[in-house]
Amino acid sequence: MHGAQTTMARRKKRSSVREFERAPGPTPERIAKAGEAFDVGHHGTVTLRDSPLEWMERRGVISTSLYNVGSKYRHHWYHAGLLPSVGSIDLNRIFGEPGGNVGMPSSEMQAHHRQQYRSAQREIGMQVGRVLDNVICLEFSLVDAGQLLGWKDEKQARAVATAFVRDGLERLRALWGMA
Repeated sequence: MHGAQTTMARRKKRSSVREFERAPGPTPERIAKAGEAFDVGHHGTVTLRDSPLEWMERRGVISTSLYNVGSKYRHHWYHAGLLPSVGSIDLNRIFGEPGGNVGMPSSEMQAHHRQQYRSAQREIGMQVGRVLDNVICLEFSLVDAGQLLGWKDEKQARAVATAFVRDGLERLRALWGMA
């Protein structure tokens, strides 16, 4: 009986090792949706490259240097802790309690990125900043970003959002001294 238990334990261990080796990744349907916009790494990991910013660079809508500026903008936004999240509410919490520092940065690194993000926002202005946030950070399509500005026609919405993205990235390139 002891031998049977050992064999079962080995089987469980082997199956868990097999499950660990199969790292989750994008489904074949998701890869097909990305078209040619993905990279396969050394260990078979798949990185999708179909965000609006990457799409704009790949299609020649923006230059590689503007793509780098947009990547830096998103980097500061993300590390500033501005990514929307779903959180739970503590119904027992009294508002104004010390544990409620929601808007405060949690580290010096996060404070630095917030400072960089805010200086970028001041440079480009509220309306252009909102378009950059929607397209680069939240990955809305150019059409959706243009329609949020009030343009109903898809071509006009895309053209306006593209102009805002280019203008904002050019101003940020000058602010950050990027070539």
